[in-house]
Amino acid sequence: MPEDRGSGDPSPSLHQDKRYSLHQGKRSSHAEPRNAAVNASDKNNCGPATVHAPTTTLQKASDTAMNRRLLGSTGQLGLRLRRTGHTPHTNTRAVVRERNKPKPSPVGNCRDGGFDVEGFLLYGLLLSMRVFLVLLPQPGYIHPDEFFQSPEVVAGDVFGINVDVPWEFRPAFPIRSIVFPGLVSGVPFAMLRGLTWALEDHVPENMIVNYHSVLIVPRLTMLLLSVVGDVCVFHLSGKLGVDPWVCLCAVGSSVVTLVFQTRPFSNSIESVLLSLALCVAFCYRRPTTKAWWLGMLIALGFFNRPTFLLPAAPLVLHVLAYCRWDNVACGLVPSWRSIAWFGPTPNVLGVLWRLAAGGMLTATLCVLLDTWYFRAKQIGDASWPWTNPADLVRHVVITPLNFLAYNTNTDNLAQHGLHFRGTHAAVNMPMLFGPLYLAFLASLWRLPQQFGSSHEKHPRRSLARQTLLGCIFLVLFGLSVFPHQEPRFLLCLLVPLVLLFCDRVLGQNATMGSVVFWIVSNFVLAAVLGLVHQGGVVGSLDVVRRRYQQSKHDNFQLHAVYAYTYMPPKHLALFHDSDRGPCPDLMLHDLKSTALMDVQSYITSLVTKRTKPCSPQVEHKEIAVLLVLPAPVVLPQSTQQHFSLVYRVYPHISAEAPPPEGWEDFGLHVYERRFRTLRKPNGKCEVPIVACSTNS
Repeated sequence: MPEDRGSGDPSPSLHQDKRYSLHQGKRSSHAEPRNAAVNASDKNNCGPATVHAPTTTLQKASDTAMNRRLLGSTGQLGLRLRRTGHTPHTNTRAVVRERNKPKPSPVGNCRDGGFDVEGFLLYGLLLSMRVFLVLLPQPGYIHPDEFFQSPEVVAGDVFGINVDVPWEFRPAFPIRSIVFPGLVSGVPFAMLRGLTWALEDHVPENMIVNYHSVLIVPRLTMLLLSVVGDVCVFHLSGKLGVDPWVCLCAVGSSVVTLVFQTRPFSNSIESVLLSLALCVAFCYRRPTTKAWWLGMLIALGFFNRPTFLLPAAPLVLHVLAYCRWDNVACGLVPSWRSIAWFGPTPNVLGVLWRLAAGGMLTATLCVLLDTWYFRAKQIGDASWPWTNPADLVRHVVITPLNFLAYNTNTDNLAQHGLHFRGTHAAVNMPMLFGPLYLAFLASLWRLPQQFGSSHEKHPRRSLARQTLLGCIFLVLFGLSVFPHQEPRFLLCLLVPLVLLFCDRVLGQNATMGSVVFWIVSNFVLAAVLGLVHQGGVVGSLDVVRRRYQQSKHDNFQLHAVYAYTYMPPKHLALFHDSDRGPCPDLMLHDLKSTALMDVQSYITSLVTKRTKPCSPQVEHKEIAVLLVLPAPVVLPQSTQQHFSLVYRVYPHISAEAPPPEGWEDFGLHVYERRFRTLRKPNGKCEVPIVACSTNS
């Protein structure tokens, strides 16, 4: 007896269709199936062609029997079919599909990538919130690297102001490329500088280049890059069969996007580059085109952070898997098992060649730019490479190699803090991703099925999910090898986690508890990191800048001493190199967590130990010291009587000095003390500490 199939149901096997075909209840010859409707396999799924046989009496009877088995009894069958508007001769799959129709998600239901009004409006609201937080601007100070890995590096070159060049960018041994600081901060700063030149006759310079513009412009650049990442997520969700608006709402409401992605961290740039690389690997159809762009993105990511090779490795295997799949018999499902042996096939060799060529061209350009910037700065001649090109080869700078040489030394990492090897898995992942990380852990028991199954309805989606899981595992375990572990190192995992597990957090399979947990945890953490954490440091620099402008008018020297806070970024104070010399108008000092008695001794030595004489043209009548401390840090009584509290900056929470009680302790206090200078016969400046101290 031949196997019965419903109307329009694809046959399981072409071989079976050649043996039997039901046409008006009669046996047909072996040639009759050739006259049936044959649908060629989809271009995306290189599988066997499917044959559709006409509906027959035996098929209708078989459908009825199947309905009875599925729905329990004849009465239930008739009731179910009447409700859905189907006849007993309708395909059973439609009835079952109606019964198992998924419930709507909290942010809409648009799984096929169409337009969903609720999801669009919610994403627009989240994007507006992101823009608002950038323009506010956020006073929170997450980590010194948000300033000292980008704007502090290039602000001195563009504006000619006094900056503190980070040790990573010292010309003697640079471990970070200048390419991305130049693109993220240097180009916007140069646009501001050009705008001042164009409008110098109409608009004062301080209305264009000021504290707020210098702070916001790099964040606006990162905001645009975060939107580029959102576009990549939208396209990737369609390839993976995930509701795009659920993915965008999950990305837009994450603390990673609201706070970290709008700051000029190198980790934020790494996250955007990974989103672009995923989009290239999954969305481009031609492997050769993928290889060119993927090679360029991998090279850029490598020069941004050499650890970018960890999430990039599965993407290369993903592209090669399709090359291997295109060279084997049509119908095999692509998976990581299909690339166990590639073989010298033309497609694989062509892709590898293009991948290497795109990477090498991009890497060569980055090496030339780094060599020109650091070596010309070291020599002091910007035209150095063009006057003597041979030196360009002898003094070549490859910053990723320096980065690896530095970070593989545990003694170097100990200067920045050593952590438990499982800090990423036990602390950082739950803090950043919350329910997404819990969904990832819950899926580990199905891991062999996800990597081993080769009979998927959508093989390309199956391989894409395997690739995303590979990115997560390699990044998590690869970074855990290094003992220095910070949460921002894991920012690039947001997009893979959202594409795989957002359906369980905000989608149709989510519970109300997971939705509430996601919203509350992310917005609370965004408020703490973006608004409160070390929030007074950036605001206090505006106070220092105003005092600096006053010092130039009243002819007094200003020292700003910071203790129990993060390093103050000097470029926000906007004082120029022309003020340098034996008696500069402004000097910033970072004492970190120095004891208060040592802070007092440092201030005393600061104003008394003057080794170089002051010329009459730059001699200051007074010296003003601004002491910046968190509110919980109380000055000793002997010191407090000489300092006056001139400003309070709110809000501010410091782990170095946590607030014990009361809202008044959630701030940063700025104290001031002035010293009157006297002149010795030999021309040196003398500062009597006790006799000439005044309060303002």
